[in-house]
Amino acid sequence: MNALFSSKVYIVEGINDQLFLKKLLRKSGKQFEQYSIFPCYGKPHYFPFIEIFNELDIDVVLLYDEDKTSNETNNKINQELQKIKVICLVNF
Repeated sequence: MNALFSSKVYIVEGINDQLFLKKLLRKSGKQFEQYSIFPCYGKPHYFPFIEIFNELDIDVVLLYDEDKTSNETNNKINQELQKIKVICLVNF
């Protein structure tokens, strides 16, 4: 649980997102910064982890995609994620 000892946590949906972000950070020369990439295995699971990391004063960066915007549940989750106070919200 390296995320608990990091100054910044990137929360991603799954392993593919984790691998993509790791490669992107490495290519941009940020691999030596103190961060952790935390896969939470689905957008609905973001919320408790955001709360935990915020309580620990760890900067949170959310990365997620919109999924199917025709799905009402996805739309509600996306709207709730956009309301949360984080240092960066990346929606791709």
